[in-house]
Amino acid sequence: MKKLSTLIISLGFISLHAQTTIYSENFEGGAGTFSLNTTDLGSMSSAFNFWTVNNNYAGGTDTIMCFGTPFGYTINSTNAQPGPVFNSPNGSYLHTMSQEGQSDGIFCSSFAAADGFCVLADSIFTRMTNDVSTVGFTNVSFSFYWACGGGTNIYGQVYYSTNAGGSWNLCSSPTAQYKDSINWSLSTITLPAFDGQSTLRFGFRFLNNVSISAVDPGFSIDDVKIIGTSTSGINEENVKLVNVYPNPTDDIFNIKIDDQFMDHTQISIINMVGETIFTKTPHQTSTPLSTKALGLKSGVYLVQIKHDDQQKVVRLVVK
Repeated sequence: MKKLSTLIISLGFISLHAQTTIYSENFEGGAGTFSLNTTDLGSMSSAFNFWTVNNNYAGGTDTIMCFGTPFGYTINSTNAQPGPVFNSPNGSYLHTMSQEGQSDGIFCSSFAAADGFCVLADSIFTRMTNDVSTVGFTNVSFSFYWACGGGTNIYGQVYYSTNAGGSWNLCSSPTAQYKDSINWSLSTITLPAFDGQSTLRFGFRFLNNVSISAVDPGFSIDDVKIIGTSTSGINEENVKLVNVYPNPTDDIFNIKIDDQFMDHTQISIINMVGETIFTKTPHQTSTPLSTKALGLKSGVYLVQIKHDDQQKVVRLVVK
């Protein structure tokens, strides 16, 4: 393919109808945009299991007391993550952990399997803290890497909400039960219900029902993303007339708009959870902005340029 010299191509503008990452979370900063151990769907952080985030993978062996009698147990090490996962093979990840394992200094993904006697059945839930808007996007998909050994009646589930978490819908495709996989794998869920939503969020549930067998790890999650296809955009022949530079940037950057787009144009900067951080109606062709003045931390942001009923979205990387 012939190399184009125009800056707009080399800086990775999202072309018309290209897939756009609307939201992402890799848990390298802790729980980040997720709330752990919520009460959604009647769940709670029980006396046996809970959600946490860390980068521990090593298992171990210890004992647990049941009706005054010690029983030995082993938590298997969590398998390393594959290359595509951010910061693999041992990056931070969201996962379940047993209270007993934590007490005994075993911090990898685990769960205390319900047997109906020493360990009772429980359900624990974690979800995105804020809503994400997919208005203006179609073919929206929710993807994540996961691993879960689980058991006969022990498994993970994925839910979505379109009313700020007021109610939750089970994602039953490609599966309604995430289990029987001790190795990490990528799951992608695409539903029409995800398109054009102003208040979309996702959650993970771990159901620990009484089972006759169980295998570590517990429900483990990483590299969560929401991706969609923009339904509108500035005509491709006019792409070169809109520019953002330098990109990546560590402070000052410019948004340059051709004269013909000056009227009825709005510039917005949106973070990866869908929150609008900055909005401006430009009065000159070049608008210099400061990431420090705007309070933009290191990461990826979307610069949205709207002109009448058209829009262009640019990925801005802040170092």
